[in-house]
Amino acid sequence: DYEENQFSGQGPGKKGGVWEDNSQTALLWFLKLGFYDYETMKSDVLHLLIENIENQHPRKGSIRQSQQQKSLAVGFLGVSVLLPVLTTHGANETAYDLLLQDTIPSWLFEVKAGATTTWERWNSYDPENGFGDSEMNSYNHYAYGAIVEWLYAYVLGIQVDSNQPG
Repeated sequence: DYEENQFSGQGPGKKGGVWEDNSQTALLWFLKLGFYDYETMKSDVLHLLIENIENQHPRKGSIRQSQQQKSLAVGFLGVSVLLPVLTTHGANETAYDLLLQDTIPSWLFEVKAGATTTWERWNSYDPENGFGDSEMNSYNHYAYGAIVEWLYAYVLGIQVDSNQPG
């Protein structure tokens, strides 16, 4: 039962997390690793992912209810594959929508807030609440900067040549 998970609920040893169906990260890795048997399965999973990103009708009780439409909901494990998976699976427009989003959570929100480095957490700072919890909160962290790989490879078209590296 997921309610017994250490990340659910309150109290000692509990992180206070929320069980979330069809998380962006889970769907991304499903597609990235090719865990589908049929094209219709791949298409259905991509549809679920785009529906989650679009966030037009979030499920009641979902953490997505408080977030913007066309918004990302990934952390350390999903951020590096988010835009490459969308692009390679034909959802390039959705990838650009996320890139150009400037409300929290997004890359351009950090820029609008005056950041000169990439933060470890999407909510490291916001105008309403100021600076976030200092636990595990670096203001110069590489994880969310993984977007640069996608910018080079897919926006600029600069690809690695394994026959002639460097």
